[in-house]
Amino acid sequence: MRGSRVIVTGAGGFLGSAIVRRALTDGAEVVATVRPGGDIGRLASLHRDCRITPVELADFDAVVKLVCREQPRLVVHAAAANYVSGTSERAVAWRDNLMVTLALLEALDGAPDAVLVHIGSSTEYGPNDAPMVEDRPGQPVTLRGATKHAATIAVRQWAAERARSVTVVRPFSIYGPGEHPTKLVPTLLRCATTGAGFPSVPVTSRRDLVYVDDVVEGCLRAVAVADEHAPIINLGTGIEHTVGEVVTAVERATGRSIRILQGARTVRALDMPHWVADTTRCRELLGWVPSTSLANGLQLLVGGVAP
Repeated sequence: MRGSRVIVTGAGGFLGSAIVRRALTDGAEVVATVRPGGDIGRLASLHRDCRITPVELADFDAVVKLVCREQPRLVVHAAAANYVSGTSERAVAWRDNLMVTLALLEALDGAPDAVLVHIGSSTEYGPNDAPMVEDRPGQPVTLRGATKHAATIAVRQWAAERARSVTVVRPFSIYGPGEHPTKLVPTLLRCATTGAGFPSVPVTSRRDLVYVDDVVEGCLRAVAVADEHAPIINLGTGIEHTVGEVVTAVERATGRSIRILQGARTVRALDMPHWVADTTRCRELLGWVPSTSLANGLQLLVGGVAP
């Protein structure tokens, strides 16, 4: 990407900020879009190296002006609704996951040479007893899954209609530096270091946990396979861990025990007995496999080695 102009939407978020950091390292000229008035703490150390651009992505005219002015070589669409749980947030989820995507697609008509990497979600699949395969029809059971799946459908239809270069990536459970403190791994680390009880989801619930830097690598490799068919590619490890196994891994990494508060949390639609990526496509198309094991990723977090 050296010398290329890259727009990263949702650049203030966990994954978006990691993509910005990597793109800068690779020598790209980065335009980092953030919500006006939003938290840009994850970009604090990068503000001199990239152009942090407040823009309301649901504002069609503003997005058109941004894309036409910047004429990016690559757009990584990482903006999404965060931590959606209640029915009162339905309109926000549909706006931030679907309507924002539609506005971006229309704006990209003004940048005909731009490649789009669209960040989807493993929640688009819905429950399954086997590893999630990209060609499986989506059957989402959560609001996030439904809105992200609708956005993926819109992106792929646009790519086919306009003959545009697009790749859709579906990360599984991303963890790493900068993750929201309410998520599983940060919560467990906090409980281990403070002695607070962990309000456990079912310990048999499973996750395919993938380190954030590995996901960023997969996203950038996805540029090379973008085409009008908008291939969908899982970004996961192909290894699922029960919540109980993650608890044990955190205890080993920290050298401290975690007190489990059984039944303290309501079971959610995402608390599945199986949730794991089929990694055939990412290996064959991208030559990508995650390089960070769960044990090593936790050690990076505990040691503060990762940025």
